[in-house]
Amino acid sequence: MLAICLALINDDEDKKSFEQLVKKFEKKLYTESFKILRSHELAEEAVWETFYRIADNFHKIHNLPVYKMEAYLIITIRNASYRLYNKEKKHFYNDIHEEMRDIPSADEFNDYNVAEKNTKSQLHIFIITDTMPMKPPNLWEFHGTLYINI
Repeated sequence: MLAICLALINDDEDKKSFEQLVKKFEKKLYTESFKILRSHELAEEAVWETFYRIADNFHKIHNLPVYKMEAYLIITIRNASYRLYNKEKKHFYNDIHEEMRDIPSADEFNDYNVAEKNTKSQLHIFIITDTMPMKPPNLWEFHGTLYINI
């Protein structure tokens, strides 16, 4: 990823300066991103997205003093982390809603003893309803589609 970022910078002196910036702040940016995302993979992605954006605009910011550069990097990593967080949250909720569409309603079941439903993955799920007497689990054994009293 560093090679991609360096390809965005034209001047050799700026490339060396950018490499030093990456070495100096990579761990700090990763830590800041991990605090928000709580995922190693997403934090790493946010760090390199930040460095990509920095490299793309390096000609504008390479002369900043160290304390301003650090503040700029922290703000940029936080923004990148929040962007990734919202993107992942959106995908998570879309996946949940997609899975919820596959759950049959109670009206679809006429037989309240055992009902068989074929899911997307072609696995059979057997739903045991409240007609089975409540006994300690060690007195019942599962055989195929039924629980049999031992």
